[in-house]
Amino acid sequence: MIRLWKLEVHDLAVTKLKSFRPHDRSDLQALCDRGLLNAQKLREALHLAFPFRSPKPGDEDDDPDNPDWTKVSKHFKRSNAI
Repeated sequence: MIRLWKLEVHDLAVTKLKSFRPHDRSDLQALCDRGLLNAQKLREALHLAFPFRSPKPGDEDDDPDNPDWTKVSKHFKRSNAI
């Protein structure tokens, strides 16, 4: 038997935010443009995915495990998602 899993759209957005590569940013913009993201649900999904995550002094700017969440937040505010 094959079981297929489909990520809920807010969980998908969290994975895109984690990677935050150019094509992920494009995908996030498309999700926002289509009105598929709810600000509160996205905040909850982010909190559940990264409850203990915070950047540390000395982390590299381009470290994929340390995205600049301030830029992410500003992007979504512009997109009216948050």
